[in-house]
Amino acid sequence: MQYHRVKPGHSKLRISRTEFIKAYNEGQILAINPLQQRGQDSVFQFEFYI
Repeated sequence: MQYHRVKPGHSKLRISRTEFIKAYNEGQILAINPLQQRGQDSVFQFEFYI
């Protein structure tokens, strides 16, 4: 899996799994947006906002 952090107005930055887990477990999640890949029913991404 790949994990990225996106800040508005900046480019996407790849982060480690550990950094993702820390943000997911310790951050206050405001919204989660599931993004399904076109043509693939079982492949999707989660975009979450903290």
